[in-house]
Amino acid sequence: MRDPILIGAVTIVVISGALSTLEALGRPNIGFEMDGTHQVRVVRPGSPAQAAGVQSGDVLKSVNSILITDTKKMEVVYLEAGGLAPGTYSFERGGQTVDVEIQRGSLSTRQFALVLAATFIGLVFVGLPIWAYFTAPGTPTVLLAVFGLAFGSTIMGAPTFESPAIRIAAFNMMWLLALLGAAALLHFLLTFPSPVRLVARWRATILYVPVAMLVFTAGRSMRIMLWGLAFLGLYLLAGVIALLWRYLGATSAERTAHGLRLMLVSVIVVGALLPVYLALARAWPTIWLPWESFALTATVLIPIGFSRAVVRSATNGLRG
Repeated sequence: MRDPILIGAVTIVVISGALSTLEALGRPNIGFEMDGTHQVRVVRPGSPAQAAGVQSGDVLKSVNSILITDTKKMEVVYLEAGGLAPGTYSFERGGQTVDVEIQRGSLSTRQFALVLAATFIGLVFVGLPIWAYFTAPGTPTVLLAVFGLAFGSTIMGAPTFESPAIRIAAFNMMWLLALLGAAALLHFLLTFPSPVRLVARWRATILYVPVAMLVFTAGRSMRIMLWGLAFLGLYLLAGVIALLWRYLGATSAERTAHGLRLMLVSVIVVGALLPVYLALARAWPTIWLPWESFALTATVLIPIGFSRAVVRSATNGLRG
């Protein structure tokens, strides 16, 4: 019964990701990027923002008369447009308010490449765990497949719907899928290469309680996003601890046979990028760092390393 469900899920995710990619390639190019304080860090050369006169250091105050601090209204605006859309932008520059009209522009070469790269990485997240499942079917690879499907769909995104309510629901669903994927990954790490007592069948459901809580929350998207980020961080931290515990408790032969070394190296490479980025951002707060460009690319090591490890473990088990 698992195969039809997985195949159906893969089909839905791939179709949704393809539609999202086509839509992303047609979105307007605004041409500037901000930090967490809404200060413009980068204005792309040749972009509509540069043509309108936006400058690095400008602080965004409103978009089409909607204050950037009005998170509820901006949430709807952002979701309706799939990002910041053309219109009237108000900035603070040198203590004065500057209004500019930003026109619609096509994606830059870099943005075009990033959209295609995100789609490719999402497909890797989906495809390799599914390959691992069909190569070595079992509980660990089912959990790995759930992780890959959830994160792959989150990376590729979903197409924009006409109804604002459905758009917001789709946005919330992306966060729920990310959280579900993190829970499945932690469950996998507590199950592979062999289950531990902590994940006895009736206890493993505890890992998915936060996902269920967010499903039934009455909060808006911002609340789901904030709680999702908090639980996502806890899941990923617990997953790293579980992997380290597995690795340190295994013999050298077990590490090789089950691919634990390969998994650990994948996590270390990806995990090392975040603190390096945060350290650089703190040391040089006025310099924009292309976090999305290299961090997203590096995450592809996780499905590659984990899928290869679980198949290697199954192969060595058969040989043994």
